[in-house]
Amino acid sequence: MSASELTMQRFDPLSGLSARGMAITVGAFAIVYAGIATWTHRDELRSPEAAWAALGLLVVACTVMVLASDPLRAPYSRSTNLLVLLLGMGAVTLNAVSTWEVLRHPRDDWGPIVLGLLIVAQSPFRPVKEIVALGLLSSAVIGLVMAVEYAPGDSQLPHAIEVVVAVTPVLVLTGWASAFTAVMVDALQGWNRRAAGAATALADEWRDPIARSVQQEHVTVLSREVVPYLSTLVARGQLSEADRIEALRIAQTLRSVMVAEVGRSWLASTLAQSGLPDALDDPDGNAERMDTDQRTALRALVVAALHHPGFDPRRFRIVIRAADGSGCVADVAVTIRGPEFTVRSEFAPYFAVLRMVFGDLTVTGIGPARRLNFSYGH
Repeated sequence: MSASELTMQRFDPLSGLSARGMAITVGAFAIVYAGIATWTHRDELRSPEAAWAALGLLVVACTVMVLASDPLRAPYSRSTNLLVLLLGMGAVTLNAVSTWEVLRHPRDDWGPIVLGLLIVAQSPFRPVKEIVALGLLSSAVIGLVMAVEYAPGDSQLPHAIEVVVAVTPVLVLTGWASAFTAVMVDALQGWNRRAAGAATALADEWRDPIARSVQQEHVTVLSREVVPYLSTLVARGQLSEADRIEALRIAQTLRSVMVAEVGRSWLASTLAQSGLPDALDDPDGNAERMDTDQRTALRALVVAALHHPGFDPRRFRIVIRAADGSGCVADVAVTIRGPEFTVRSEFAPYFAVLRMVFGDLTVTGIGPARRLNFSYGH
């Protein structure tokens, strides 16, 4: 997903969990509403086959929407949004064919309301401009269908007003969806800015204590290695060849420790603190090329896995390499034992966030062993 796609799902990936519930509810309501409307006018249908085909196409559209809104398949793409609405438009057209010049008023046609509901259901996943554009396209299709479906004299209303009445539900629902999305995206952007400012302030506040902590660790190393050595020299009062060799060994040890600490990436530090320093294979320190969001998402997944009761530390491995070009590729192998549905549900929020910050994330394998592959830094 490009940076220009300002969506609720991008700024708050976990909202996709609740947004999918809305997609399921709205999709089910649309199908039930269309089914009831078709059954109510079943005796007036000119082509029952077209009517049932319209319902079938609507079911396909809602199924695609529900499957694509799964957080494990995030982000919800522009092509999926367009496909769902094209299927919806096809269902509206088939329904119009089934009632051609039969219905006496546009309000008896379920097409406009159902198409508007599909726009609303997809609004948490797509940017405002796209919602408006596809809403206007849907309105144009509805207006065209209704303009040719109703013959003059079928209704007491003027023909132009019939068309306006027909497209009103789509325009109203599109306006509501775009306004809601605009307000939520603006609020999420503001929250992100405030959170970033607070994080920066917190980092500044903790910088000195962390520096003192690192300094204290170095003092501890010196106390363990250097002080006993110097004390022995002072007590003996003379320097031998063995003492010179020991001094070189201590100096090399201290230098290697300090170099390792300087060159250690944030991911290496995270794993070392968890007792798994050998679980990372990243000789070039490519983990440092991740941005803040990517680091936060990966760290959250790693910490959650490490603290899971079914986690197998012997089969945990992260491999990061520079890819052809300017990016990096990562392979994460993790084994978590437990009921498949339970483990999948527990880690669904983490996968949802990872899919938003690493757009090409793939998760393969069915419990307990899983592999995560993604790239970044392009």
